[in-house]
Amino acid sequence: MEFPPPCRDGNDSITSSALSPMGVKLPRIRELGTQLSEEAERLQAASVEFSYLQRVR
Repeated sequence: MEFPPPCRDGNDSITSSALSPMGVKLPRIRELGTQLSEEAERLQAASVEFSYLQRVR
């Protein structure tokens, strides 16, 4: 499988507009990763609360 080359600026350095192998902009991937981590934390907290409520019933 061949990947597109990263976007480069005039100084020939990779910029933040570089694309992932699937063509998705890397800042968007980071944003989605952050959202996923936040949701995982909320689910973990809900799981702990649910376990506590089951014990005190």
